[in-house]
Amino acid sequence: GMAKISDKTERRDAFEGFILAIRAKPQCIQPTASDIGDTITSILFAVVTWHLPEDNLGPQLLSGPYSFTPFPQEYAELGQALISLLHDLKSSVGNEKWNHIEGIMPVNVRKLMREVYHL
Repeated sequence: GMAKISDKTERRDAFEGFILAIRAKPQCIQPTASDIGDTITSILFAVVTWHLPEDNLGPQLLSGPYSFTPFPQEYAELGQALISLLHDLKSSVGNEKWNHIEGIMPVNVRKLMREVYHL
């Protein structure tokens, strides 16, 4: 998926297309066989890939000392679009489902979502 695209320009293009698709047809993310929470969790982890430090991809990244990097400044407009999308996803699933999603996130992912995406 988008999280595995290493070229930042290609990744930007993929995320921009993804956002446009969801905005055009929001029901497209409604899963057919799984829970919407799983779908949103996958989206959140794809967003997290923008913050992975290139030199520290060990297991402690998710629960050890916080070491996520800022969203790339050259793609600030995409970052704002992701903030908007994530807020819309949060409001679309309601507090109970969102609290469940948030509860299964590793501690550093929750911190990232709170500090960068204001969730």
